[in-house]
Amino acid sequence: MAKRSLHSDEALQSFCTQIGLIYDSGLPMEDGLRMLEDSRTEIDVDTLAQNLAKTGKLSDALAQDPGFPQELLRAMEAAEVVGREDKVAFHLADHYRRQGETKRFLSELLFMPVLLLAVLIVVMGVLSYAVLPVFQEVYANLGGVDNAFTTILLNAAKIFSGVGMVLLALVMVWLLIQSVRSAFGIDEEDLTEKVLRFFPQSKRLADLARFSFISQVLLEGGVEAKTALDLAINQVPSGRLSDTLKETASTLKPNEGLYELVTQSHVYPPLMQKTLTLAAKAGKVDLMMEEISRKTQDDAQRSLTKTLNRVEPFLVLLLTAFVSAVLFSLLIPLLGVMSVLGG
Repeated sequence: MAKRSLHSDEALQSFCTQIGLIYDSGLPMEDGLRMLEDSRTEIDVDTLAQNLAKTGKLSDALAQDPGFPQELLRAMEAAEVVGREDKVAFHLADHYRRQGETKRFLSELLFMPVLLLAVLIVVMGVLSYAVLPVFQEVYANLGGVDNAFTTILLNAAKIFSGVGMVLLALVMVWLLIQSVRSAFGIDEEDLTEKVLRFFPQSKRLADLARFSFISQVLLEGGVEAKTALDLAINQVPSGRLSDTLKETASTLKPNEGLYELVTQSHVYPPLMQKTLTLAAKAGKVDLMMEEISRKTQDDAQRSLTKTLNRVEPFLVLLLTAFVSAVLFSLLIPLLGVMSVLGG
């Protein structure tokens, strides 16, 4: 039986805000969820309240709904350890708000240029393999001879259009597979995480912001060193940051934990790392981590925006080059035919 797809970012943001308000108000969570039962959302709050009554822990109740992502479940488990469910819930709400904005930004920025590029690749392929050969045949029958420049241009157009059509087909197949996997809940990784792999710097900063926040919560809550270490590392998706943290954790002494991981891993920029070292000497690492989390999250958003803003001019230049190639590929044989007919 196929698993259910993940809940939308909008639904997760709204839900995390609501449970954060319930925790903040001091209401029992089960009573708070009962108040939300009439809400018109994709999350089945009624079933969630029933599961909470059976399990006694919100994280366990959430785990029974396959629509909740693993990052949310791990974060709530860590929050229950330190008793800061309200703070973590509001942070998750902000995370899903930013994630939704990132998806919309990606869609708005890339949709039209990529669509134009795809249409142009198809048109160029048709011209290169169907239309231009006819021009060449007519030109040859009329006694015309292609010069070296025309031959090179036509061959280059065929190569580029052929490669473009193959890449376009591969991208379409990949998107279809990802859509099917997402629709049936086969793949737990969000599509945004996969897209962010093409922007490694932005992904690393986003992961670092997540790690910084949960580390601040765990350090502030005074969780046992080894438990805090494991909980914090589990919050980070697979990637360069996760590998660095695990490598540093393997070098720590048995009595060392999250505090030493934060101060010894050197995963932050030099200036931020020096500030963190000073905070460690003052015994205020937990307070500094909260500020670092906010700054790193903002840096991740700016880095992604900056990178994507660079993509658009590149696509425009690529479109211009393709249009020029198509025009030359059409005009040169056409002018040759006209010159032969005129002669």
